[in-house]
Amino acid sequence: MKYYKTDSRKISFREYYNIATGTSFILPWLLKILGLPLRLTSGIPEPQSFRHNIIDSAAIPSEILAKLNSGILELQKLGFDQFWYYTLKDSLIGGGAFGVSILHPSQRTIGKIVFVSIKSRQSFVFLLVSELSDGTILATTNNKP
Repeated sequence: MKYYKTDSRKISFREYYNIATGTSFILPWLLKILGLPLRLTSGIPEPQSFRHNIIDSAAIPSEILAKLNSGILELQKLGFDQFWYYTLKDSLIGGGAFGVSILHPSQRTIGKIVFVSIKSRQSFVFLLVSELSDGTILATTNNKP
């Protein structure tokens, strides 16, 4: 498996501000000004096919699976009928991440429900991506901009 390292000195001040919560951008800004790198991750794995990351639902902790399944039920009400559970198997970031990808029968809209846990932070993200009739892509999520 090949891994890539990030260089925090290449991240812009605006990007740090956008990904920060509260005033947590101050330290990265200071380190950027001083030219010192942040140790963000041990490495990001090279892209793998989606099929490589598919797992059985039994591999997901029950409390997380219950939340993922409630999202599946809501999307099934909208006509989505195919779904796959997945995780990032070769991640060096730490924490945990599980998700479900759901396909609409039109094959023009996908839904994703993702659970991410890193240290004490946990988040559920809901995402819908649709191809419109003019070929443009519309994506929406429950995350803040």
